[in-house]
Amino acid sequence: MSDTMDRRVRRTRERLTGALTELMKEKNINDISVRELAELADINRGTFYLHYRDPFDMLCRLEDELLEQFASLVERYRFKGSLDFDCSNEFFVKIFELVADNAQLISILFCPTGSSTFWSRLGEMLRDGFAKDAEAYFGEQSPVRYGYYCDFALIGIINIVRRWLENGMREPIDEMGTLSRDLILLSAMILQQ
Repeated sequence: MSDTMDRRVRRTRERLTGALTELMKEKNINDISVRELAELADINRGTFYLHYRDPFDMLCRLEDELLEQFASLVERYRFKGSLDFDCSNEFFVKIFELVADNAQLISILFCPTGSSTFWSRLGEMLRDGFAKDAEAYFGEQSPVRYGYYCDFALIGIINIVRRWLENGMREPIDEMGTLSRDLILLSAMILQQ
């Protein structure tokens, strides 16, 4: 019985997420009503309120869940001060798998009607997650130089993801993981010279 409920809850949330992303293609989150969401998801408003307070709460919670998934990957695949190309390739592949699994939501977050804070929160989380590892790798080099590298790497990977989504995710995930790893880590090695 519990499994059936879990499936129903998952299905309802998937429908609501689909409805929200569909509406956000055209509207700002502040202009979306619970009624519109419920109608498009084919649920009643009461069901919506079992899960969320309002559309903004829903978007915030979806963003938080996505950030938790990214944080889990960062913790699992930290470089720990050395550039392990095999491990880092797996990390970038996992990033693209996560993006593919959440493509609808992530695409909307890139739109002008999307979240204004999600990408800065993600960048901050990634920077914090790898800060000690990168400091160990770069050694005694200037923190200013390291800061520029981090900004370059974060903006680079975010824009690679954006372009991949805009192009319909045509390139295989493994290829995107390798490309990202090569661009980010090879630039780190060049900077260290």
